[in-house]
Amino acid sequence: MIAKNTTELKRAMQNLLYETMKDLTAQVHSLADEFISDWYDDYDPKTYKRTYQLLHSCIATDVKQSKNKFKSKVLLDYNSMHHNGLQKGFSEKAILDRADQGLHGTSFSQNGKKGLKLWQPTEKEISNTTFLLDKFREHLVSKGFSVEIK
Repeated sequence: MIAKNTTELKRAMQNLLYETMKDLTAQVHSLADEFISDWYDDYDPKTYKRTYQLLHSCIATDVKQSKNKFKSKVLLDYNSMHHNGLQKGFSEKAILDRADQGLHGTSFSQNGKKGLKLWQPTEKEISNTTFLLDKFREHLVSKGFSVEIK
């Protein structure tokens, strides 16, 4: 594309950034789903039947633009969960908090074989590595940009 003026260039760049954020959001969501699945696979319940509501509680929001910034979120939506654990005095948020400590089950006294945490591996992968920067660069390169990171 050849921009004829700064308005066209700005619009093209905003569209590119929007698409890049949309792609990054989907990739982070996929990464989170992988780690959550690993957490589920780490424990085989013997005393209860899984509802899989927690497994499906990870959601991604749409990308929103505010002036020159783009935002999206990947999160665990505890409002989408309706667990029997509530009968034992656990809120949905408490269930997620305990799961993030590596605990399983309605009594939250069971640990998985590997002691995996629910959300912490996703946060660690995103914040302690160049995951987002690498994905951003990959997306720009796929759109024909030459990107050099120093």
